[in-house]
Amino acid sequence: MIGVQSRRAVARRPLHRRATAPVRTEVRNAAGTLLATFTDGARTVSLLGAERTFTETKPPVLDQFARTVSSGWGPSPNGGTWGNFGGVDADFSVSAGKGRISAPTTNTSRYTRLADDVTTYDMRTTVTTDTMPVGAANVAALIGGWASTTAHMRYQLTLNPSGLVSCLISRVVGGTATTIAGSTTVGTSGTYVAGQVWHIRATFDGTTHTMRAWKDGDTEPVSPNLSVADTTYPTGRMGVRTLAATSSTNNPVFLFDDFTATAAWPANPTITHSTWVRVLPAAFAGIVNPTWLAAALADTSLDVLALSMQYITGAATVMDGPQKIAGDAHYGPLNAAGGRDVGADFNDYLGLDWTYTGVDSAESAELDSLDCSGFLRIVWGYRAGLPLSLNAVGSGQLPRVSRDQLDSGPGVIIVPRTGAQITDLTPLRIGDIVGFDATADLDEYDGEIDHTGIYLGLGTDGAYRFISSRKTPDGPTFADMGGPSRLDGSGIYARKLRTIRRF
Repeated sequence: MIGVQSRRAVARRPLHRRATAPVRTEVRNAAGTLLATFTDGARTVSLLGAERTFTETKPPVLDQFARTVSSGWGPSPNGGTWGNFGGVDADFSVSAGKGRISAPTTNTSRYTRLADDVTTYDMRTTVTTDTMPVGAANVAALIGGWASTTAHMRYQLTLNPSGLVSCLISRVVGGTATTIAGSTTVGTSGTYVAGQVWHIRATFDGTTHTMRAWKDGDTEPVSPNLSVADTTYPTGRMGVRTLAATSSTNNPVFLFDDFTATAAWPANPTITHSTWVRVLPAAFAGIVNPTWLAAALADTSLDVLALSMQYITGAATVMDGPQKIAGDAHYGPLNAAGGRDVGADFNDYLGLDWTYTGVDSAESAELDSLDCSGFLRIVWGYRAGLPLSLNAVGSGQLPRVSRDQLDSGPGVIIVPRTGAQITDLTPLRIGDIVGFDATADLDEYDGEIDHTGIYLGLGTDGAYRFISSRKTPDGPTFADMGGPSRLDGSGIYARKLRTIRRF
């Protein structure tokens, strides 16, 4: 390669780290532009290529309450975890395919809402009560723009003792609700009876709120029942509210189902840079192969970073002949409590038995699923070509579990594990493997690496962002649902970052 210069460099570490730092070889052109970085003992190479942007949008929420949970509604698929406010936790439960809110006391607002802020949204749910309102109305509402119990928007369905059903939109400021649209009748006297299912739909486009309400079996109104412009709460959370009004004597249980929402985060995580990450045929031993380097710099096929993007929510299905090799991945199958089970390896995602010294049979329940270490294995192993093993056998093979991947996987340790949080991110390079002891917050074993991810680079927000497969967002993500996907700051993963390896 004409005009190429190489320079050997030793990565510097803080003085309290005693392990020998890996030696890097930087290749530059005659103008001094960095073209490639090799690391002794590692197969990972970072290369200068065309600038690319990686981004992720909020996944749609669909909660059909296929779980059994007491004292709350638990985790919502793709939507994070529901949080309760008002009443007592025992008032909230999920069973028999319904999200339930009991109202044993009157004039008490009970809320449950999802965990992440959104701007625009289109959400809907169905609701009914187990008893007919007596004495005073029973009220169910979608809520948006949630900041607190005293600051949010309500899209309210009112069930009256007469059977009349009405709807309104109200704005809550400082705990005071002000009706800004409605009330309008959507079911005349005698319409509602206990157990009759009603649909509520609410939208906000950044300026205008709309609401539709209709009885199950009827056609959804083409035009909204209510529409009003209001920008008091441009950002907030989504959820539901219930109320048995003062003088109500029926002590209803509100039954919700099919909570769905499409929404936008205030800002999508976005990373833009010109670094590409590829894998050498063998661990680097200090001598650059100019033929390989020239081909790698000219290569525009998918690199490791682009491969990792093929498994985030909404990613298109990729086929290799009859075999699906990529596309939107779950974390694992749903369990009875609504969470996601760990255990989905790359061959489970593929639906293929895999032969090592023995045969690892694919689990049919884990088809299209990848836990955090399985995600690394499908990207770095099955797709990028690192050899795979089930156990920590060394010899440059990528083992099954997170602990072994960081402690004895391919390549070299960049920052060793000391038990303390890593706060100096200077040695970090795009494509590095980050390991976490996420015990306290993520229900894993204490004192060992139990979560892994791939460092993607600096986001447009300045965050050191990584991608990993996680339970709460149900699959690979570099967004912030279930904890910020950043190595700096004060989030769970920043606090629990313990080691860095370069494969």
